[in-house]
Amino acid sequence: MSFLDAIKREPVAKPEIVSDLNRYIIEYSKEQERHDGWIHLSQLGVCQRALVFEVANAPMNIKGAGSIQLTFDVGTAVHELVQGYFQRMGNLEGWYKCPNGHKEYGISLKICKTCATIKCDICDKEHRDIPYKYNEAPIVSTKYYLKGRADGILLYPNTPGYERVILEIKTARRIPLELPENYLNQVNLYMGLLKIHNTCFLYFDKINDKFQSFWVKFDEQKFIKQSQRIQQNKEVIDNYKANHILPHRECNTFEDGNKCAFQRICFDEKVLEKWIGISSSTIDNQG
Repeated sequence: MSFLDAIKREPVAKPEIVSDLNRYIIEYSKEQERHDGWIHLSQLGVCQRALVFEVANAPMNIKGAGSIQLTFDVGTAVHELVQGYFQRMGNLEGWYKCPNGHKEYGISLKICKTCATIKCDICDKEHRDIPYKYNEAPIVSTKYYLKGRADGILLYPNTPGYERVILEIKTARRIPLELPENYLNQVNLYMGLLKIHNTCFLYFDKINDKFQSFWVKFDEQKFIKQSQRIQQNKEVIDNYKANHILPHRECNTFEDGNKCAFQRICFDEKVLEKWIGISSSTIDNQG
């Protein structure tokens, strides 16, 4: 059949590309749920019941999962783009990882040294050009079930007081006038744990395709407060693991929990009762 004959054929329904894509993203988002028994540093500002839900592998929200995953993936893409810029600029410190899983800590590493010594199973030749990808600057504490990572550490050796700077990358449709309090709390914990005095929040404006920076200097009082919060969280989680006691809910209304991944189980009594039955949990007297 010629191209023109094909055009003249009886029209058929077009592929549902958008619907198919949205369905895939929703299914993909379910696979990405990060229940791993750790408290992520970005979760320190959430209520302690949500932290227990996280550690106990409670079901996350379903509604809006696709849009949340898409937003997350777009943000990840911007992160990797910006990190790649600094990697090529030569001042990005942290862990690097190649496609074959080899890791190395250093500054703007480009080529995997390990892969350069390994012969290919197919062509029996050494591959010396396997690129490294930035794997960020991890922060881990097994004692406090704590895991997180700074988006980057930038080196400016000729700038006194800013020789090492934590980089935090954010994407937004509208750049805020000031940083949210939970960002300040989180980054002061980063600075205290990494022994770095300054952080640069680098915002990417998705509407106007431009960057804007906010600088934050280490605040010891915020670091102490967050450290105390970590200790409290540990005690709550230890209590749950030992006695299966679920902390009381800190949100007063359903709308208060709009940004919480466990909003549904927390406010839907049937879902909560079902999970309690499966997990053998009980709610404290403030629940």
